[in-house]
Amino acid sequence: MVLRWAFLLSAAAGAMALELAGAWSLWPDAGPEAVPGFLAAHALGSGLFAVVILRLLRERLPSIRFSLVWLFCLLSPLLNVVFLGAAVALRLAPETSEESRSLGFTTLRPSVAGAGVMKTWERATAEQYDEAGLASVLRWSRDPERRSRAVLRSLRLRERESIRLLQLALRDPEDEVRLVAYGLLEHKTQTLTNRMQEHQVRLATAAAPAQAAALHRALAVDVWQLVSLGLVQGEVSRYYLSLSRSHLDAAVRLLPESPGTHFLRGRVLLDLGDPEAARTAFETARRRGLVPTKADLVLLERVGICDSSQRERPCNPARAGTRTTGRAA
Repeated sequence: MVLRWAFLLSAAAGAMALELAGAWSLWPDAGPEAVPGFLAAHALGSGLFAVVILRLLRERLPSIRFSLVWLFCLLSPLLNVVFLGAAVALRLAPETSEESRSLGFTTLRPSVAGAGVMKTWERATAEQYDEAGLASVLRWSRDPERRSRAVLRSLRLRERESIRLLQLALRDPEDEVRLVAYGLLEHKTQTLTNRMQEHQVRLATAAAPAQAAALHRALAVDVWQLVSLGLVQGEVSRYYLSLSRSHLDAAVRLLPESPGTHFLRGRVLLDLGDPEAARTAFETARRRGLVPTKADLVLLERVGICDSSQRERPCNPARAGTRTTGRAA
């Protein structure tokens, strides 16, 4: 620490000496031949000032660039000392409270007048980041800490968007960012796995067929979500899809009047690459009272039950926008 401050002090003294030497070369009646020497001394002194300012502000303003600071020093020779004093004051000023550290992309600033306004503006700006904005931070930001905060900010998005961002963060060059993303993905997987284990325990003691059917369907939904959200991939995903189908088959045997179970079974069969069986399941769901939404009509069109002209109206005269009629779901 002592050597660091000694280096900064020496560099600042050298920069001031160069600035004074350049100014002295023009005093009192120097000719045009003294101008190149003054410009060279001023450019070198501005460079030293920029180095010192960057060293002082590296922790507070990690995104600041040398070229920008050097340009400011070069264009305002009389304010170099002012810039240096402001950088020292900002470096020595106390940081903000621990509460402000937990905010999204808020940059730590000294507790001076106006800092609260800037902090509030930055927080409001950070809260507007959507999936595209956070993905651009993960791809292009040079600050690992900011990329880590973007990974944490992804938890505010919808489940599917959040998992896409976490999978993108797994390719980050920084170990810390990858570990944060891996931990969050593992937490999501573990949450579904624990819920599946709870359903299995309750299923072992279920007495009523309706209760057992509901637990089989809940297990099928959790298993299918692991695949649908991309938490398992490859051959493992096909195994989980087969497991989901077996639970849905059991739920259909116990409660064949449930149109929602038939429809979910059709989606799983479609993911397994069996469109004919999926078509049969979808048609059974319609006969049991399912009213497809516009999103469901896309699936029905894939297996040839509905055509594109029916996207504006459901495949049966019942009210659109609901899943089932008065029958059990």
